[in-house]
Amino acid sequence: MTSRRSFLAAVGGTAAAGLLPPPRAQAQAPPPPSLPPVPRVNGGINIQPARLLDPAATPDTPGLDPAVVDALLATAYGLGFAQARIPISWNRFGHDFFASIPYVRACRALGLDVLCVLTQATGLDFAQALSQPGVRTPLLRAYLQIFASDVAPAPGVSSAGRVAFQILNEPVHSLGVAPNVYLRRLLAPTYLALKNEAPELAVVAAAEVGTPEGVLRVRTLLETGLEDLCDEVAYHVYDPRVIPLLAGLARKPVRVTETGADGPAQHRAWVEEVVPRIAREIAGVAEIDLYVLYDGAPGRYQLVDLARDPDGSVRVVAESDALLALYVERVAAATQGATTSAYRDLVPDVTVYFPTAADAEAAAAVPPLAFP
Repeated sequence: MTSRRSFLAAVGGTAAAGLLPPPRAQAQAPPPPSLPPVPRVNGGINIQPARLLDPAATPDTPGLDPAVVDALLATAYGLGFAQARIPISWNRFGHDFFASIPYVRACRALGLDVLCVLTQATGLDFAQALSQPGVRTPLLRAYLQIFASDVAPAPGVSSAGRVAFQILNEPVHSLGVAPNVYLRRLLAPTYLALKNEAPELAVVAAAEVGTPEGVLRVRTLLETGLEDLCDEVAYHVYDPRVIPLLAGLARKPVRVTETGADGPAQHRAWVEEVVPRIAREIAGVAEIDLYVLYDGAPGRYQLVDLARDPDGSVRVVAESDALLALYVERVAAATQGATTSAYRDLVPDVTVYFPTAADAEAAAAVPPLAFP
């Protein structure tokens, strides 16, 4: 069991590895750019909060490479995405949790709305904590303080992006939690607790797998009162056959929080053909998030890969050339040839958005998640 003091010392000890920026970075203010930002015209994208390119790194390996964070944020900004869905894995106070912070804050500063997925990559501690009042409330307060507090928009950006919370991801598939257990023991108390703390915050229910087997679970959740316990319903669509099966099921707004094709050769066709079908045939769709910008698995769903050059810099490598070209074309059409602000003009120092000692304090205030 980690004490609050020893945990703060451990987090503070990673400053040299990049988790905490030097104090001077927090005081720097970039001059306002004279050019408008890239327009937000290309829907939503899932962004996994990558930390390092070290293949041996684990959730407990300290370090957050600013070049990795910059590479992915610059790509999301330059491609004109309007929303980002970012998983925030508790990971027993692991470094992956803190790595989510700059992605959420910088995306919001750049004008992207952010859907934060409250989850845990391994184990059931986080899910069990949501069912325990003595742990649930301080845990959610930490998430609200760290991820839902105000963010100043970058110079030239009209307003910071909004934030919403999604409660877990594919609970049956990833956690083995039955639909009725998710609804009554996890979603219901979490929704009520969040609304008590932050009534304005949008709470999104978890989606189930985006294949025909997941549709039955979705129906079960909706028939047993899901829409009374969330502000928005979420679906995943990885098989076009589920589109007519999901049509007309929900009364509340719908987010398709994951969709995509397995293999770069299919990516553009999916966005041009399947994504419009989703928007057209499933009533109430308010947002569609493509899976995924980068996940370290080349040749499948990711749009780009990352590579380390001999000089230590991080290079973005196109995986989905045709789809990237489509996004660039849409941005160019929206700007009508006008020059826009480069990412570096808006984010001259990404460490300004890195975790702070106050973030570590907020996380350390959560009681240890220790369950049998």
